[in-house]
Amino acid sequence: MVLEKKRRAQATIEYALLIAFVVVLITAIGYFIKTRVLA
Repeated sequence: MVLEKKRRAQATIEYALLIAFVVVLITAIGYFIKTRVLA
């Protein structure tokens, strides 16, 4: 039971890291496009 909870928590952490990575990637691409358009 405890192991199952731990595994679920681990999956949640990995999912959160994945979302954070995607957000950073989109932000970086958006910033790159903005600087290219303005330049």
